[in-house]
Amino acid sequence: MRRRIWWIFFCAAALTALLCGCGRDVKGQLIGTWECPEDCAGWKWIALYEDGSCEHEGWDAVGSWRVERGKQLRIVSCHGVTEQYRIVALSETMLTLDQGLEKVSYYRCDP
Repeated sequence: MRRRIWWIFFCAAALTALLCGCGRDVKGQLIGTWECPEDCAGWKWIALYEDGSCEHEGWDAVGSWRVERGKQLRIVSCHGVTEQYRIVALSETMLTLDQGLEKVSYYRCDP
């Protein structure tokens, strides 16, 4: 009986971790340079570096970035302005951000 209770507990914990997305490294997937098509309403490109720094079109210096709650991309510009975006979709080749009024898709442009 004790063994069965332990097995049920283990299965419930594994299922919870799977459903919560625990174990997925969102930050690791975001590292790289992302480009937006010409008709995009967002930045034309953004580069997210492993050390937490970032830069994008229109900046004259490096800013910073981080992932919050596994679903939010927080970017602080070189001038101290904070912007927060909801990560709608993320794959090896595409990143979709909800920028409030619209969703914008970026495509990975580094190997």
